[in-house]
Amino acid sequence: MPYSINSIQELAGLLEMARYYAAILVLSNSLSTVLDNYVDDPATLIMEDPCAALEVAYELRHPALFKDAFIAVLGPFHNPRFIDYPFEPELKKLIQSKYDKFNSNFLQIQQWALNDMIRADDGSFDTLSSALSHRVDESIEKFGRISYPYVCRKLYDIDLEDDRMALDMMLPVMCNHLILDHSHRKSGEGHCCHYFLSTKLENSELPWDMNQRDW
Repeated sequence: MPYSINSIQELAGLLEMARYYAAILVLSNSLSTVLDNYVDDPATLIMEDPCAALEVAYELRHPALFKDAFIAVLGPFHNPRFIDYPFEPELKKLIQSKYDKFNSNFLQIQQWALNDMIRADDGSFDTLSSALSHRVDESIEKFGRISYPYVCRKLYDIDLEDDRMALDMMLPVMCNHLILDHSHRKSGEGHCCHYFLSTKLENSELPWDMNQRDW
């Protein structure tokens, strides 16, 4: 019988009952159909409480829910949710490693931008510098801080839209790897104005055995 979910807390309640009746696998197997067909926008539910969503997905061994919640706990960029949350050590280690990898990629983009401006001899330094300065000021006025996802989105969609090299360089951090996103979100835009959505987990990186069918 189909059921619906209006919050991660409701899903956690179903998980608690599933534990009692030894039906966690049954709940896990039914969840994809529910999220795809009976929840308007699963990503919204996840964003409301991503740490709880990640813990529930971890116990349910549900790849799509886990991957989307994983992206969400890495934000907002200025104060990631996972930092002070008491995840179990192995899960925290996985999150931290992906967070460090993203920051390394983002630093490479910053270095590329700086080097590109330093080497520029065709006036592009002034163009990029002016656009960056404008977007930083815009972010501070709007949010009271520099929101790097917001600044990058404006640069990517508007200021650098004709610079193929710049777009290719920024794409790895600007893409959206959410699976359960019915609203086609963008990093740095709307409700995700402080989030990058580009972290991707391969099935081989999931913290459980995908080949185990009975658990």
